[in-house]
Amino acid sequence: MAQPVRTVTDEVVVSYHRFNLEDADRNNVEEPPSHDWLPQDNLTVRQGIVYMVSPGHTFSALVTMQAWSEEPPMQPEGLWETTADLEMVCRSGIVTTVNGTRDHRTAPLLLSDGPMVYHLRVNSRGHERMRELEGGGGIPEEGEEDRPGEEYLFQFWPARPIPDELAPPSHPKRSPRVPDALRQH
Repeated sequence: MAQPVRTVTDEVVVSYHRFNLEDADRNNVEEPPSHDWLPQDNLTVRQGIVYMVSPGHTFSALVTMQAWSEEPPMQPEGLWETTADLEMVCRSGIVTTVNGTRDHRTAPLLLSDGPMVYHLRVNSRGHERMRELEGGGGIPEEGEEDRPGEEYLFQFWPARPIPDELAPPSHPKRSPRVPDALRQH
């Protein structure tokens, strides 16, 4: 049975109803149109980034990211509220989650040693409870405010090589020229 190659579990702060899953190569991340822009769907994929939207305004979410060498088995029915399959271009081979105000990153997950298009399965739960609490109809249970409000499982596995037009620019070789100040006269 297939097993994850690497796993990282961390908490991300959902702020202003969102957080992002991003390529560590910031040059590959398509920035949002504005700081207060909020996607209309639960998740929106752009170049190098997946915007995650929550019914909760500000809270901690538990995030588990897994790198697989092949497609992982589907999770048992009823374990997650939502599941979505998509693709993400990752030029660095490393992903991390970033809070909605973009000033805190979680521990990174190494997917591979280079650029690749990845299949990504997103599993999540806790949205219904967040809607209930945010809408004023729910009363937090004892200790609930100390636990993560939602939980996400991001599973990555290789899809195909990255298209040439999305590949990172090659790094120019440094000139072997010795600076004038260091030359022996």
